[in-house]
Amino acid sequence: MTNGEMQGYPPQGYPPQGPPPAAMPQPESSSPLPMIGGILLIIGALAGLFYWIYYSIVMAEVAGAMSMLLGDDASTIFLIIGIVGIIASLVAALGGVFALMKKSWGLALTGSILGILFCGGFWCLGSLMAIAAMILIIVSKKHFK
Repeated sequence: MTNGEMQGYPPQGYPPQGPPPAAMPQPESSSPLPMIGGILLIIGALAGLFYWIYYSIVMAEVAGAMSMLLGDDASTIFLIIGIVGIIASLVAALGGVFALMKKSWGLALTGSILGILFCGGFWCLGSLMAIAAMILIIVSKKHFK
């Protein structure tokens, strides 16, 4: 036995065990900012979703009741506006889910922008949460895959 084998080194002719220390994967830096932003965005999107569902039902009924003043197409117009708001709120919620998973920074940012624009019901609660979520998502861009 040579001196190297006695000290725990592998014998000559065998490859070294495991990757070299420089090739070891570095631990992923985890930041709670994307998760907090995702949670805020999902809550804001749900507030917006409930608002737009309420808006669609109530305004379609009001327009139907006031069809002589507003015209026959008013309830259809209000319903279309409500459906657009519902779809935007669902995209905002999807952006919040992607922010929670720390994937697709662009979709998370798009969801927060749609949340600001369309989740403004109930005293602008959804829009305020989407603004906070957008700030957190922008600041934590490097944590997304």
